[in-house]
Amino acid sequence: MTSKAISIICKELKLAECKTFCRTLDVTEVEIDTIMNNNPHDTETQKYKMLDLWMRRCGSKDTASILHDKLFEMEFLNAAEKVKSLPQSQGSTTSVDDIASGIQEVSLGSTAYDECPLGTQESSTNLKKGPRRPRTMKIKNLKYSELDEFCSDMSVERENNMDWRGLAEKLGYNKTKITLWEQRRTDKPKMKLVLSQWEVRNEATIGKLYDVLVEMGLSHIADEHL
Repeated sequence: MTSKAISIICKELKLAECKTFCRTLDVTEVEIDTIMNNNPHDTETQKYKMLDLWMRRCGSKDTASILHDKLFEMEFLNAAEKVKSLPQSQGSTTSVDDIASGIQEVSLGSTAYDECPLGTQESSTNLKKGPRRPRTMKIKNLKYSELDEFCSDMSVERENNMDWRGLAEKLGYNKTKITLWEQRRTDKPKMKLVLSQWEVRNEATIGKLYDVLVEMGLSHIADEHL
């Protein structure tokens, strides 16, 4: 039952929503980043493994019921209703085969996999996807709210500056400027401070931002938000 519940959540929640959901289940930022980096370009597996990590910690608890209650609390009502409608089963343990089956089920339900057989999914997902928005679109023409999740995600400080600091450096800002941003007291995510200055440059396009993120090894963030 729990494997089915996880498959439902993966289908119903976008990657950013799933990450937020897993954080409320006490999956750490480091654990989420590790899963993202170990499964680049494969959002369905990323979502499934985050939830599976939490499930394994719960052991024999009624994890499906916990997932339902948390989904309802966070107002993911469609997913909550589908999880609630699952038939009850004995126990809540999940075998390796169940996990593999769950990932395959999620993948088959995703349009990203519809056009290729299962045996070729790995090679197809390694292809560079490109941004969903036009590459020539200017950052300054976007509403800040359109990049809220991106700015929040990039403002979480990670090892080796795989965050707003590393991106700012790649965009041409020196360490002194980056340090000033670090020391600035503001409620705004640091990434928004960077974008508010960078957006006036002619090169400040969706395509440029996407390419820099890919160069940094953050293609999963580029694909998710841009």
